[in-house]
Amino acid sequence: KAVVSTQSTGGVTDGIRLHNALQNRALTCSICLYVLFEGSGAPSTVYQAIYLESLTYRELMSKVCATFNIDPNTIVGIQKSGPSGISIAVTDDVVRHLANDACFVFTLLNTDRAGMCIIHLK
Repeated sequence: KAVVSTQSTGGVTDGIRLHNALQNRALTCSICLYVLFEGSGAPSTVYQAIYLESLTYRELMSKVCATFNIDPNTIVGIQKSGPSGISIAVTDDVVRHLANDACFVFTLLNTDRAGMCIIHLK
């Protein structure tokens, strides 16, 4: 429909160009987080950029696990350091309120269940 309606205003060629430009928009992320895995073996000071589009807990966990080759089936939750050093359980609401370009160092905390961990963002 976009091609037909734009043809009448600028000709067939311009209509096709406009249609293609509208259809080929680049996806933009909602926020970018910079994350460093502390305790990954070799010491590193290079942060990895993680781009979130839907701003959900599931997306954050999935992208952290994929970026650092962590089996998502071993993760039972994500925590974030809060004011006065308290641990905050990360939920969809917490992810929606993370600041763009925030930097985090994370560790894996063992749980009382064998082989299961919690991602702790500092």
